[in-house]
Amino acid sequence: MTNEEVRKLLEAKFQGLEGAILDWQVGKITKQCQSSEDAERVVEGLSLQKLVEGYADYRATQASQSAVANYNRELEEAEGAKEQV
Repeated sequence: MTNEEVRKLLEAKFQGLEGAILDWQVGKITKQCQSSEDAERVVEGLSLQKLVEGYADYRATQASQSAVANYNRELEEAEGAKEQV
């Protein structure tokens, strides 16, 4: 099953939903499904609430990881500046 086919299934079921949410779910479905029947079953089992909550969790995790990476980078820069003084 291709990404395009999965995206069409999601767009048909969740009309008007933001593209980023669909793209995130397309990747997940494509990786776990071997056939179009599998993908159709997975899409059919999705609810709007599950989809949005899953994407919100994904984005929160990304934000947390980014914040930690930014903090560590700033800390390393500050320690480097202290060593130069």
